[in-house]
Amino acid sequence: MQARLDVWDDDESDELYYVDRARWRQTRSRRLVAEEAADGESRAYEEREAENLRIESEKFLARQMEDMQALAEEQRKAGMLLDDGAPVKLNVSLLGPAPVNKLEPRAQKEVVKGAAAVFGQEEEEEEEGGIKKRKVPLVKLDFSAAEGEKAKERLETIKQSIPHDKETLFKAKVRWDGLNDMMIDRKFEPIIKHRMVKYLGELEDDDLIMFVVEHLKDHKGPQKLVEGLEPVLEEEAQEFAINIWRQVIFESMAYGEGLQTERMTVD
Repeated sequence: MQARLDVWDDDESDELYYVDRARWRQTRSRRLVAEEAADGESRAYEEREAENLRIESEKFLARQMEDMQALAEEQRKAGMLLDDGAPVKLNVSLLGPAPVNKLEPRAQKEVVKGAAAVFGQEEEEEEEGGIKKRKVPLVKLDFSAAEGEKAKERLETIKQSIPHDKETLFKAKVRWDGLNDMMIDRKFEPIIKHRMVKYLGELEDDDLIMFVVEHLKDHKGPQKLVEGLEPVLEEEAQEFAINIWRQVIFESMAYGEGLQTERMTVD
């Protein structure tokens, strides 16, 4: 690697990485500081949002409980809900027939059933002959496994569709909003380092790796990446750029379909 750098004439490139390495490092350091500050603000904002959501949820549940308790109290006063299963007190009048309850039997049943559901009481349904049968609660089906498998299959399809030829690949549109700085740091940087070691062996520093990382963060095109790496990688610069850009397009297409790629790579 050092031999390749030694024969490179800095005047032949307009890349700051080659023209003024010290200035490039200063720029990179300032950018890293800004990114760390932005990440800190983002984490603080997310924590505040989570706390606000928790507080609002607790308030909502408290209001719901108060409303349900008020409803239950009204039903007790109206004689539609009994305390602790106490027997119904019949008031027989000698002056005439007992007043007809305005609620139909079905409506009465719904009211009692609703109150039982509110307070977590077990619901029973009376069958013919007075025999009570406890209703089996509905079981919530978990589709997460099936959905996850479907998403994985779709990601495999996208992966297989990524072109290998330079012309088609480099013309593909990139959804840069799907490749944020955090993804580039956590996912792309290890990939870039692995490729660099493959071509150049163990690196003395990570400047060349960070050159590619900054290139992606600046949303520069693939051809510029090739040109920027040719002084060091020579004829292998194009192959390197194609490998990295296939991952870029994969992340972009997956993002466009709302899919999370996690640790999945194209190669």
